[in-house]
Amino acid sequence: MIQTRSQFSHERYLWLDQARGVVALLFIVSAITWSHRGDLLLEKPTLGPTWLDHGYNYYNGSPPIITIIDVGQPIFLFLVGFSGYIAFSSRLRNKSRWAACRYAVRRVLALYLLSIAGQLIADLGGGAPADWRSLLEQFNWKAVFLTDVLAVIALGAASTYLSVLLISSADWRAWFALALLVVHAFLQAMLVAEHQPFIDSVLGWPQWSFRVLSLSALSILGSSFGQWIHDAPGEMRSRLQKRVMPVACGCLVLGYCMEWVQPSEHHGATMALMLLAAGLSGLLLVVAIAMGEMELEVPLLTGLGRNLLLVFILAGVLGDFYFRLIPDWLVYDSPWAALGLLGLAPICAIVALTRLLEKYGIALRV
Repeated sequence: MIQTRSQFSHERYLWLDQARGVVALLFIVSAITWSHRGDLLLEKPTLGPTWLDHGYNYYNGSPPIITIIDVGQPIFLFLVGFSGYIAFSSRLRNKSRWAACRYAVRRVLALYLLSIAGQLIADLGGGAPADWRSLLEQFNWKAVFLTDVLAVIALGAASTYLSVLLISSADWRAWFALALLVVHAFLQAMLVAEHQPFIDSVLGWPQWSFRVLSLSALSILGSSFGQWIHDAPGEMRSRLQKRVMPVACGCLVLGYCMEWVQPSEHHGATMALMLLAAGLSGLLLVVAIAMGEMELEVPLLTGLGRNLLLVFILAGVLGDFYFRLIPDWLVYDSPWAALGLLGLAPICAIVALTRLLEKYGIALRV
C-alpha cells in the first residue's frame, strides 16, 4: 500500500528514519557484495569489501567469521519491533483494540503475500512449470512461511503485536524477550534439532528454524525500547539514561560473555549475536536521537528509512536482475568498472528514487 504524509496514523520521527536509513544502506551494499562474493572453485575473485558481506562466505568454520552484515537482519528485526510498537500502540490509544488487531493481521498477511510472490518469482525464474500442480509441488512452503526473510519478519512482527497486547509493561516485556533468548540458547546447546534447517541432515535430526525464536525475541525487545522512548517525549533524556543506555550496554556485556559459551552464528541466530544486535541497535537509536536534538541530518538516509520496504524489494529482488546483466569480464577486468557499475550505480539509483518519493511524501507500506 502506498501512503502519503496525510495518511500516517502517527507522527513521523526524523531520527527514526535516519536510523532505519543506516540499515537500508547496509542492506543495499550487502546485496551487492553477496552477489559478487567470489568462487574459489570457479576462480572468481571477490569483489567489494569483505567486511560488508556475511562472514560465513569467507570462513564457515566453528565458529564462523562474523561481520557487521551478520547483525544486519537482527537489527532490522529490532527496528521492526520498535516501529511496530509505535504503530500498534497508537491505534490502541487513538482508535480501538479491534482497529489495532486488524492492522496487525493486515500487516502480517501482507508480508506473507510478498513472501509468496518472491518465491513464485524465484521458481518461475528457473523455467515455467508444466502446470499448476507441478508449480505447487515444487513450491517451497516451508521457506515461505518459516525461513524466508519476509516470513521471519512477519513472524517477528506478529510476536511483537501479540506481546504488546498481552504485556503492557515495557520492562516485563524486555525480561520476557531475554527469557526467550535463554530458552533458545538451551535448545541450541542440547542439539535437539538441525541448526540449518531444510537441508540434508546425515544425523536425521528434526528440522526447526532457530532463527524464528531468537529473532522474534529481538523484535519483542525492540518494542520495549519503542515504549521507553515513544511514551515519554518530555522525559527523553531521563529514559535514555535510565533505560535505553543501561539495557543497550548490558546487552553488549552479556553478549560478550555468551561469545565464550555459545559463539555468534548467523544461521542459528545465537543468543550472543542477538544481544550484540540489541546493544548496537540501542546505541544506534541514541546516536540518531542525539543528532536529531542537534538538528543534524544525513539527507540520503531519510528517504531510505522512510521507504525501507521498497529498498528491500529493489535491492533484494530487482538488484539481482541488474547484476546478471553486467558481463563478468567487464567488472573482473576493471576495478573502476566494478566500482562504478556495482559499488555506486545501484546505491545512487535507489537513493535518487527514495529522495524523489520523500520529496512528495510517498511511502510504500504493508
